[in-house]
Amino acid sequence: MKLPFIGPAYLSRSLNMNAQRSVNVYPEVDKTGKNVIALYGTPGLSTMATIGVGPIRGMYAGESLLYAVSGSTLYWVSSNWSTSSMGSLLTSTGPVSMDANTSQLIFVDGTAGYTATLPQGVAATISSVDADFTAVPSRVTVLDGYAVVDNIGTGKFYISDINNANAWDALDLATAEGLPDDIISVLADHRELWLLGAKSIEPWTNSGNSDFPLERIQGAFIEQGCAAAQGVCKADNSLFW
Repeated sequence: MKLPFIGPAYLSRSLNMNAQRSVNVYPEVDKTGKNVIALYGTPGLSTMATIGVGPIRGMYAGESLLYAVSGSTLYWVSSNWSTSSMGSLLTSTGPVSMDANTSQLIFVDGTAGYTATLPQGVAATISSVDADFTAVPSRVTVLDGYAVVDNIGTGKFYISDINNANAWDALDLATAEGLPDDIISVLADHRELWLLGAKSIEPWTNSGNSDFPLERIQGAFIEQGCAAAQGVCKADNSLFW
């Protein structure tokens, strides 16, 4: 009789059915079959830094520092895990989206947009610097130096001046019009701007047009939406959502 002394581990919703649990181990499978022949231990996690009082709402890896929003405060984290405050946000809960141009960290919290001069400047609301910034953004991305933000509850997106997220023109906006759905996330990948809506997805590109530099890529419209705005990411040379 063959007895499965090693693996698999499975924790069922009913512990009467299955209550196996393996922590910090990975299985080695017999190359001649499909049976697990050993479980090897792996290192656990170590606490390297405590950043504020939490929750951690967003993080961005800069050139020399890690940036994190904890509660209502923006922090930088150095390579030796020391931390320091860079200023406050208007909110203390909910996700924060972050990106950077050549000289500024740009972040949005679903209520306002903010910038901080790299590497250790003080955070400030964009609207306090430029009244033309009227968007209520939940996501930000940077494409060719332009900061791009959505406007919650609409299909509109706005762009800043090149490499200056404190300068906005009220007329520098466009709308994803393939389908009448709201933009829920924006992300730049391979010098393309992806506008992800609830029911459709539109990739745009920088055409260099003097009136408005971005335009939709013809023939690339996707009739499939995105259900998780915070789950959009770049990995393995591609875009995932």
